[in-house]
Amino acid sequence: MRKIFQYRSHDGETPIECFINGLEPKTYKKIITLMLTVATGNDTLREPYVKAFRLERYKGLYEFRAKMVKLIRIIFYLTKEGDIVLLCAFIKKHDRATEYALEVSRSRVSEINSGWADKIIYGGMQE
Repeated sequence: MRKIFQYRSHDGETPIECFINGLEPKTYKKIITLMLTVATGNDTLREPYVKAFRLERYKGLYEFRAKMVKLIRIIFYLTKEGDIVLLCAFIKKHDRATEYALEVSRSRVSEINSGWADKIIYGGMQE
């Protein structure tokens, strides 16, 4: 089973956890179930659960895709060990939202790699 980590800024903020905890209970449960499905499965890094970005500048980034009334997206990357690191979560209202989230995610990966920020185990996996 893959471990699920989340981005934590240098000042201790965990934006992913704040976003997920702010969702309606039904949406929250669906997101948690989706992440657990991907974390426990061997061949679940494909649509409809996950989309891999193909552009060179976003290579290595993926997004969880929850289709409900609102399109919830969570961008993540995989560590060398295959663990998941959640980077940016958003409600997709238009294509520019994805582009913005990808740029935020790239920045957060750089922060983690440089030691300016870190990743911690995601603690919100109670169903």
